[in-house]
Amino acid sequence: MFGSQYDIKYIFPGYQNKQTILQYCQYDSILSKQIIQDTLLEYTKLAKATVTPQVVIINNRKIIYSGKIDDRFMSLGSEKTPSVNYVENTLNLLQKNEEISYCKNDPIGCIIEQ
Repeated sequence: MFGSQYDIKYIFPGYQNKQTILQYCQYDSILSKQIIQDTLLEYTKLAKATVTPQVVIINNRKIIYSGKIDDRFMSLGSEKTPSVNYVENTLNLLQKNEEISYCKNDPIGCIIEQ
């Protein structure tokens, strides 16, 4: 949906099984399939990512969003049908050229060891 308008990348911190990465990318229809395995954690540190999965949206070299993809998980092990897609909402605002101040919510997942 937004992949042709934005430079979107999947960045996987550390060493992960390539098959696991490919399965995750097929799950998410919003993002494109450009995969970067960040073994040295360069992108991870640049984006200040601390948990996986975590989405970081950068516009004009500024982080404007950091957090969950959607509201599917409110805590570890507690899953529901998502009703809010934070990534899609942020990209829609960008597409409309609306002013976006920095927005953050706490991602739910595994801590990235740095």
